[in-house]
Amino acid sequence: MSEAVQAVGTVEAGGGATSHVLRDDNGQELYALRSERVDLGDYEGERVTVTGSLDPEHGPAAGKEGLAVLIVTDIERGSAERRSL
Repeated sequence: MSEAVQAVGTVEAGGGATSHVLRDDNGQELYALRSERVDLGDYEGERVTVTGSLDPEHGPAAGKEGLAVLIVTDIERGSAERRSL
């Protein structure tokens, strides 16, 4: 498994190969998101901290164009609530 990646942004519905994307405060897409452990739809429109690993088969990690795909294993709303899986 690749090294853990952590990023902060807003979860939004996406398109293409993943159901959601993470955007920074300027609206730039940071990562395409996917998870088998977390229902990302529960976090749409919310600012979160996500932790996971880069998908080695998609995006730049695989030598392909497009956003890096982050496989989310942990997501945190603010500092009060944390869901670790």
